[in-house]
Amino acid sequence: MTHDVLKLAVGMLLESEAKVQEELAVLEQEYDDLYYRGIEWKKYDSTSRDIESHIDHLITNDQLILIAQHASITGTGEYSEMINNSLIGWVTHYAKINLPTR
Repeated sequence: MTHDVLKLAVGMLLESEAKVQEELAVLEQEYDDLYYRGIEWKKYDSTSRDIESHIDHLITNDQLILIAQHASITGTGEYSEMINNSLIGWVTHYAKINLPTR
């Protein structure tokens, strides 16, 4: 192969790689849109009786997402999120777990 043919081949490969990267970015955005669209986050209020107790749900502080249960704190009249009987005090939002069906 001549030098010009190799330069042409490299140019075509680089162009092809750029197209694949663009397509990948579009697919990643579509995945994020589909994954997060189904989560209905609600503002967390530890005094709320509207949150179902003792069932798993998602909790977040806008940086971390975990699974926890809303449960009463004995003797206080308040509720908190708990994981393995440990209180979680940093919760800002929660959501019911609603997995999509296939």
